[in-house]
Amino acid sequence: MYEAFADWNYNDDLRLVSKLKKDVVIHDKADMFNHVFRMIFEQKVKTVQGFEIEVLSDAFVFRVIFQML
Repeated sequence: MYEAFADWNYNDDLRLVSKLKKDVVIHDKADMFNHVFRMIFEQKVKTVQGFEIEVLSDAFVFRVIFQML
């Protein structure tokens, strides 16, 4: 089984973007939908560098990130 992160951006090497980067998490619902849709139906992920890389996923992980006020 291969899992992918629905709300986490990827680098060109298909590693997750570091938590230390500003563009790590996808917050916008439409962007997240497009991210997952592309992985399901096109079997590709758009990286933060702007490339589309082939990816196969059987399951999707949604992370919940809370921010302190």
